Amino acid sequence: MRKPLILFVSFILLLCFSTTAPAQEENRKISTREEAISHAVQLFPEIIRGKENLLHVDFSSDQHFGGHTWTVTYSRSEPLPYRLSISFSAETGQLVNFHYIPDKYPGDTRVLSRDEAKKIADDFIKKHHPDKTGKIAEQEIDPAAYYDGSINLIYYFSWHQLVDGKQFDANTLSVGVNAISEQVVHFYCQWMDNVDIPQHPVMDRDTFTSQVVNKLGLYPCYIINPGSPTPGARLIYRLNSAYNAFDAASGNPLDYEGKEISIEEARLFTQQLTPVPASKTKPDRQPKQGTIAPDKLPQIAESFFKKLGIEGAVRRSGSGHSSGPGYSMEYWYYSVEQNNSSRISGEISVGIDTSTGDMVDYRNRQAESRGATGEGITRDKALAAATAFLSKASPENTENMLLRNIPAFHGKEPAYSFSWVRLVNGVPLMDDMVHIIVDRYTGEVTEYHKTQRAVSSFPGTRDIISPDQALQAFLKAQPFALVYNSYQSDSNENTGNVRLVYADIQNLAVDARTGEIIRTYGDNPDLIAYDKIIAGHQARLPLALLARSGLLPEPEVFDPNGSVTRREGLRVLVAIPSDYRYNSTATVSPFSDVTDNDGDLEVILKAVHYNIVEAGGKLRPGAILTREDLAVWLVNMLGHREVAEAQDLNIVLDYQDAAQIGSGKKNYVAIAAGLNLMDADAGGNFRPQDPVTWGELAGVAVRIAPRLAR
Repeated sequence: MRKPLILFVSFILLLCFSTTAPAQEENRKISTREEAISHAVQLFPEIIRGKENLLHVDFSSDQHFGGHTWTVTYSRSEPLPYRLSISFSAETGQLVNFHYIPDKYPGDTRVLSRDEAKKIADDFIKKHHPDKTGKIAEQEIDPAAYYDGSINLIYYFSWHQLVDGKQFDANTLSVGVNAISEQVVHFYCQWMDNVDIPQHPVMDRDTFTSQVVNKLGLYPCYIINPGSPTPGARLIYRLNSAYNAFDAASGNPLDYEGKEISIEEARLFTQQLTPVPASKTKPDRQPKQGTIAPDKLPQIAESFFKKLGIEGAVRRSGSGHSSGPGYSMEYWYYSVEQNNSSRISGEISVGIDTSTGDMVDYRNRQAESRGATGEGITRDKALAAATAFLSKASPENTENMLLRNIPAFHGKEPAYSFSWVRLVNGVPLMDDMVHIIVDRYTGEVTEYHKTQRAVSSFPGTRDIISPDQALQAFLKAQPFALVYNSYQSDSNENTGNVRLVYADIQNLAVDARTGEIIRTYGDNPDLIAYDKIIAGHQARLPLALLARSGLLPEPEVFDPNGSVTRREGLRVLVAIPSDYRYNSTATVSPFSDVTDNDGDLEVILKAVHYNIVEAGGKLRPGAILTREDLAVWLVNMLGHREVAEAQDLNIVLDYQDAAQIGSGKKNYVAIAAGLNLMDADAGGNFRPQDPVTWGELAGVAVRIAPRLAR
């Protein structure tokens, strides 16, 4: 293909370098800071060499890493995050933790397949932990398949040790490989040596499965498929248990310390759950879209404080962030001024979701007992206090909230914990919960936290399989496997207590509509659908990265050769990883055709902040994104707008259809093409007015990502 002639600048190719370490040397004891730096250089010479004087070194003891460790970190600028963090054993020098943000990427950008990344991960394990190869088995779960608003460029792999062919949960390895830099950017090793492995008779799996499943039963619930910012729910049957490990000899559930409890204590719900017959429905309450005006947030906090009988001026006292599979939210904390002074007490605070205005967090340190002893109040009295608080904090939800049983701490903690889940069509929505903690001695609520997810639709509860059909399918699937579990004390210290247990390590459940066995964690039906759609497409790997990041349209309407709207294009571009710092409280749309409560307002505000688009006038978010406009956005994003708009600059374009490029956009197209972000077709045409396809956008995203690494 013919390229434009760029007369004003030469572009330097980025050099690729490897993070693989030399072969593991013999164990060595590391006693000083200088020895720690020297050892870090030996482990990762290509990354560290030349930065020795810029490294920060810490010595600490961490039981998760088996004892004393050295940690060597590097941050190119303040504030954090670290660009590089390496931890290794002070006794042996063996690597236990590693995190790296690449400084450089290959000049010829390509995307690794998961199989190629797996080979890199395997080689990394062999070099740094050769003693563990042959003793571990890979886990099938890919934890990267969750939406958090950015393009996830990392493939994750994890392993557990095998003991007599059984998984040992305490000994685990995890590796993350960047799909573009082809480098290992994450590593974690937790390993306990010289552990006494118990040997005792076990119940055969058929007998165990039948006994436990029949006693506990299954319950229907809605779960949300991760991988999309506004996903649909799925109706399933799952095991009615708050515990996931059962003694292999007795079949009894085991608590967090490895102590046996009764089946009755292990049930998540004590009552029978019967779905209310309903067709496919939209959510009965839609989460608010956009962002609440900042000046409204203290008013919401003040209103809630008044419900608790606390008067006074309210001021912001902090901020927080909560995230999980498929959701992310930010909330601001507010506290009441003390005695009409400028001082505030952070001991009592509320957290307000900045997008919805909901009160999602409450902390009251003043209500905590300090050194109290004795029995304290009963659990029933604590439940009454928690229920009363719930009616004030979430009055709109109380009637449709169901208390669930959560693991108890056997009276060792000075507090009671309670958890409610919201009902939809008579069944629990497991991603919509409230947690409340009541102090055992003061009888007051000390903590409240609410988690809720946006849901696009709920499957109907009519014509689903019966509980007995679900039970038989679950029994047939033989969900339990024999594994070794390690247990900790209530102070989170390893006790050396290892038990042979039956556990549902694959998190199996039964689809309530089809009766098929599914995994409730690690499986995403949307990703399976996307893989079928993009199979054979030339942009399959870049498209797969967008799919794993939840940035593609729903599979039912997705076409890799389909047109991208300007709104969709901005969603992808602002999601590209970079060191951009975005901390804006703006809530007003910068465009006349975008409302202040637009669901993509934050995306659009980021696009302005990142200089992709210029505020003012119309954005036309629903219009098709053209190739020439994408070129303009890319050049702006890279900070080359001044060059592209220089009055005395006229870059010669060797394209057949150069005359069709819009006024003032020719230099933008030339720069985008010169940077190898976009190009002409085989006939030498740039096709400036053609729509950008999803395949093209995905390819552009992975090509520009390395250039945004700072």
